[in-house]
Parts: sequence; C-alpha cells; structure tokens
Amino acid sequence: MLHAEHDLLPRPTKEQSCYEWMLACNANMEAMLGRDYGAFVNCDCEFTMTELKDAIERLAAALAAKGFGKGDVIAVFLPTSAHAFVLFYALSKIGAVCNFIHPLTPPDKLAEILAFTKSKAVFGLDLAAANFAEVYKNIFTVICSTSDFTKGPVTNFVKANVEASAVVPQGDNILRYRELTAIDAPAVPTVTGNGLATAVARLKDSDAKSRVVILLTDGVNNRGEIAPETAAEIAKTYGIRVYTIGVGAKGDAPYPVQTPWGIQVQNMKVEIDEELLQKIAETTGGKYFRATDNTKLMEIYGEINKMEKNRTTVDSFPVYSERYMDFAIWALVLLLLELLFKFVILKKLP
Repeated sequence: MLHAEHDLLPRPTKEQSCYEWMLACNANMEAMLGRDYGAFVNCDCEFTMTELKDAIERLAAALAAKGFGKGDVIAVFLPTSAHAFVLFYALSKIGAVCNFIHPLTPPDKLAEILAFTKSKAVFGLDLAAANFAEVYKNIFTVICSTSDFTKGPVTNFVKANVEASAVVPQGDNILRYRELTAIDAPAVPTVTGNGLATAVARLKDSDAKSRVVILLTDGVNNRGEIAPETAAEIAKTYGIRVYTIGVGAKGDAPYPVQTPWGIQVQNMKVEIDEELLQKIAETTGGKYFRATDNTKLMEIYGEINKMEKNRTTVDSFPVYSERYMDFAIWALVLLLLELLFKFVILKKLP
C-alpha cells in the first residue's frame, strides 16, 4: 500500500481535483520508472497510463461538447469496470459530480435516485439496458459495452459472444459510449463547396457541348471557404450540370474511428445532407441519386452515362521518362572514391 506521505505520491491540495492529483502521481511514477506503465486490464487487454489519460480526455471533451460542466450530477450506474474508472476522472476534470449507484438497483428505485439527486445523465451497461428502458427514455443516457475497452480479436469475440444478445433501448437521448466519445474526434472533412468550385474552374473554359460534374459524397459539408449553394450558382452561370450522389447505407454503417487505442471499426449513423444535394442538382439542371451499395452506384453511373454522351478526342498526352539513374550512379562512384581516399590512400597513422 502506498500512502500520500510517500515520495511517489504527492500530498493532494485543497485546490486540486482528483483528476489533477492523478496526473501529478502519474508524473512522479513516470519520472521514477523512466517509461510509460500499465494502468488497468480489461478482458485480458492491458491499457497504459497514456491510453487511460487519452480516454479520460476524450470522454471529458465529449461531455463538455454535450453541455455538461461544473456542478452537474452524472449518475454512474455501472459495475466495477473500465468505464466507471475513466468516467470518474473525466467528471472530475470538467467539475461535474459523480453519483455512483449500485448496479443491482431495481428500475423504480433507480428512477427515484435520479430524480432525488437531480442527475442530468446516466451511464448504464448494455447487458441490463432492456430492464431500464422506461427509466432511460426520460434522461440523457449513455450505454456502455465491454468491447468499448478491448483491443484486436478480443473486440470481435466480445461482440459476437457477449453483447450479441443485449437489447439496447432506442431514442434521441440514448447514445452508445463509443458514439459519445467519437464526438470529440476530429470530424472527417467534407468540403463540398470547395470541391464543386474546383471542378467548375476546370470545366468553365471547355468547348465541350456537354459539361458535367458528378458530385459524390458520403457526409455533410463541414469545411471550406465556399458554400455549396454558391458553388452551385457558379456552375449554373457557366452552364455546367451537376449530378449529385449520396453514398452510404441508410441507418448505421461500419466506419473506422480513431480511438485512444488505435483505429477501430464501429457502427456509426450515416449522415448525408440529401436536401442540399437535391438543391445543387436542381439549381444546375442535374439530378440527385442515392447509392446504398456498390451495385446501386454502378447503376447510377450507367444512367448518367446514358443521359450525358459527348465524344472527346485527345490529340496528345505527356510522356515521362526517369532520368535520375545516371546522376545516382555518379553520386555513388564519387562516394566510393571519397571512402577510398579517406581510408586507404590518404589514411592517417596515429
């Protein structure tokens, strides 16, 4: 047992939060060991202190993005688990109050506790979620799964053999833990307006009778200096038709997500701004399509090909040849000569 008086653990101050004291202890330990070290083990998967801190930071940022902060009561309705461990320090970081509730508490009693403590959110386990559906529908709920803190093949095994039978309530106020923490991940850039404007710039001086842009996207415009509507108006001005295609299955789809322990494939909600894509197509005289799989996408390309046919003749094309080899050979020869003179011909004696 290590005590606060030990040099390894600095004495906590009144101004420090539990999160800040944990960081101070971690700094002392790393200084003593000279390396990172294990923080906890979940399903035979070991996580280091660096991974733990990353998970805490990600969860804290996600909760803050949802509007939770200092003084807010968050209920932890979980057994002893990695989630509870990470959540405790994440709540400490944002100044929220951690309200631990015994995981065997019945639904009616849980509802009473949540109301009495004025909890604004609750974290619960997926395997028991079906029994608390009536409670969860009245409060912001985060459903936790064992696979949230596993790695590699263990993740697939847990999902197939442990979580497969879990019935999770659905609702706008109910999120999976991995969905919540993905909020803090940098959004994948979707620069619809800039991309369309670039295509128009390439085609505006073309003499072709039919000038067409196929705008294919799997997300929602979230970056760029040019609004998609503005780019569509520019395309219309130059008589360029834009066929828009929204790609992605309806509902959830597997998507690679950056997590504190690497990239993991998770089911994420497919979000496509179909209204915007329809507007772009209508503005430019094109048409909007939705491709839910590869077969449908090929059918869409075939349909566009039938509507837009224009023969283009290319009279010339650039031919490139690699010329670096001669220079590389001479460089190697000069290097060998330098070594020969240095170590053989002009060798210095001690």
